[in-house]
Amino acid sequence: MEYLKVTNLEKYQNLSKTKYYATLDFGILDDHKIFQLSNSERWIFVGCILLGSKTCNKIPYDTTFIHERVSYKCRNGARNTAKCILKLLKLQLLCLDDGTEREIDK
Repeated sequence: MEYLKVTNLEKYQNLSKTKYYATLDFGILDDHKIFQLSNSERWIFVGCILLGSKTCNKIPYDTTFIHERVSYKCRNGARNTAKCILKLLKLQLLCLDDGTEREIDK
């Protein structure tokens, strides 16, 4: 199974010693890449930050899994989530955990 990880997770999230909660850092407001995202892409990214915190930054690369965990309502559910993830990979906000390079369609 492939995994995703949030690039520079510590930049966006104050890591705590417990996994009961996660807090976003104000640095997320200063990242230019974040403002290149649509609202749904931003929400998926914030969801990935939370999932990354919960899974030691090893998020299963399964768009249905991510869509169900983030639970935002939109048409075409997991398909839209897949498009969002591709955009996050393209902007290098997410990367593949296995270290392999994958060609991202433009």
